[in-house]
Amino acid sequence: MASYNDQAKQLSRERLRDFIRKNLLCYRKPKNVRVVCFPGAEKEGEEAIEVKEVYDALGIPRKNIVGLEGDPEKAERLRRADLGIKVVNSFDVDFFEATDQKFDVVSLDYTGQQTDDKLRALGLMVGKGMIERFGVLCTNYAAQRESEFMQTELLHKYTRVAFQGDHHDRLGKLDARLNGVREIDLDETRDAITYEIIRILRLGKRNLEGLKILKEMSTAPKALRRIKAELAEMRETDEYKRHRRILARAGVFTEKEYDAWHTDPPENSDLWHHNLRKSHAVLMKYGLETIAGCEILDATASSISHLLMGEELKPYFPEKIERYSYRSNKNTSMYMDMLFINQHEREFNQLSDLVSIGYNPYRLIWDPLHYGFVKCLEKIRKIEQKIVAADKNSELPERTNLGSSFVPPKGRPGMPLNEALYLLEEGFTPREIASTYSGFSRKELEKLRK
Repeated sequence: MASYNDQAKQLSRERLRDFIRKNLLCYRKPKNVRVVCFPGAEKEGEEAIEVKEVYDALGIPRKNIVGLEGDPEKAERLRRADLGIKVVNSFDVDFFEATDQKFDVVSLDYTGQQTDDKLRALGLMVGKGMIERFGVLCTNYAAQRESEFMQTELLHKYTRVAFQGDHHDRLGKLDARLNGVREIDLDETRDAITYEIIRILRLGKRNLEGLKILKEMSTAPKALRRIKAELAEMRETDEYKRHRRILARAGVFTEKEYDAWHTDPPENSDLWHHNLRKSHAVLMKYGLETIAGCEILDATASSISHLLMGEELKPYFPEKIERYSYRSNKNTSMYMDMLFINQHEREFNQLSDLVSIGYNPYRLIWDPLHYGFVKCLEKIRKIEQKIVAADKNSELPERTNLGSSFVPPKGRPGMPLNEALYLLEEGFTPREIASTYSGFSRKELEKLRK
């Protein structure tokens, strides 16, 4: 059985320890830091290596650490080790659904790929505000060659990010898949692993509203052909219609509700934020006609509407990001992302002192004729600048490779099932594959080919 006690993995733990020290411990004393992690118990004597090499070294008390372990046998092994941490025999989703605890450090050291279940766990945690306003989030996902299903899942995440920004050139990779290309270059799209984490952080409470994933993109060729036709139609429309279609399918609001807002907006509303649910809409009415420089005020009003949404949704903003990769002793390529996140609670609270919602729940009270209006405007602008700066911190640094701990076995190398299926699809015969790799006999490969 492979162990977590290997050189590349140890380097990754050192990077996590240093990241927590230089970012979080500026704001928190070690004795007050609370941690939730997957401590691990692969072998007797190697229980909770992350606890020993990361949190002990930082002076974080073990009583402040919650260790999740879904395997009952491994959970019992952790309990027998009597490490002083709180061992919870639970899977991540179940735990985050059941608890309202808050943590300063969340370390999700997965051994598999970034699947919907893993993203749901992260969404629950973010939606419930379980990470403190200053916190460290560390994730670790496998990034080995994906099956066709996982390729499409990864491609969907990448394309979804493209639709939310201005990077429509990314849609070329989707075109390639829809045109029948079975194997596409996913090196760039694997940035979607990090972008997906950031997207969930920025959604805040909206994660709990159940944003739908376009699952038809990874199920049947018929659905893919239909989406291809829709995609062509979207490209012929303007930006407004394209975003309306994508956002509606993502479950942010219904098509009917959106069309009603667009064709018949509320009476006398000067600003109307249409990318969110009606319960989150902010309508602003103020006397622009009495103020010189209306363009500046209009831009500021738009900024305020976005800031007010942030105040309500409680998103997290990445302040610092570090990204690493390494090959484990099981010959799996791992992608590790560390993010120091900040809710900018102080800035949002300052905003609520400067503006208020009136008797109409969607009407903002903001009096430009008030004697302190200019000073108020200056404060709002400073708040906006801080939030914009937080957005810029989402730009991704390059991944640093930490090396490999894999030692090839003597004789023929092993091969996972998805690799075997890939080689069969590429035209290699069962005899050729069986003579080169171990793991599957010629007869087993012939059955797989059928």
